[in-house]
Amino acid sequence: QRKLLGTIVHDIRNPLNSISLMAEHISIMGNNDKSSEFANRIVAISERIGDMLEDMLSTLAAEAGQGLDLSFQQQNLNGILSTLQEDYQATYGFRLKLNLPTKTVMGVFDRQMIIRVMENLVSNAFKYGDIETDVTLTVVETDSSFILDVHNFGEPIDENRYVDIFQFFKLFEGQERLEKRSWGIGLAFVKAIVEGHQGHVSVSSDATDGTRFSINIPKAAFQHGDAKTVTI
Repeated sequence: QRKLLGTIVHDIRNPLNSISLMAEHISIMGNNDKSSEFANRIVAISERIGDMLEDMLSTLAAEAGQGLDLSFQQQNLNGILSTLQEDYQATYGFRLKLNLPTKTVMGVFDRQMIIRVMENLVSNAFKYGDIETDVTLTVVETDSSFILDVHNFGEPIDENRYVDIFQFFKLFEGQERLEKRSWGIGLAFVKAIVEGHQGHVSVSSDATDGTRFSINIPKAAFQHGDAKTVTI
């Protein structure tokens, strides 16, 4: 239960840090060109925190065996990921690099759940990656699916742990910085949501090429208005 609460704090900490930094900027700089922009971002991020808390209640329900509800709608993936990048800028500056196709990527998926999937992957990349390097989020579109890659450099994940990290509350000793690494519920959640979209998630990691989490989601496995429940 303490680990679950720790994961909740981890998921909410980034947007709260963004709000704090933006508010500090407004208080120091006063009325300037950035103040109105940051005020609008604070409102948007505050709404995201409310959404995340609702999502966390859903996750608690899932952990209790009640499942997670997915609601499928036609969505603009480019816009969602651009907003995600903006949310991370207040905390990490411009270290989150976004590579999007020129053409807007459209698909039928659960918007809030895909946002949470990407927040989990990007937050982990910053948390466990090399603090001197960037995190890169790349989108590739095929005729039938879109592929999202989150890449970072840093201490690699042992290949024999690729399966374990997608399970609830796996804890590994002696990883980077000689600290304990707990994967909590984050990657178990990612796997459940991606597979609930009829997609799949994979990981590759080594000291030379870095760590890459890749998710492949069909663009039209579901129709607008569909719904389903998945369990973790």
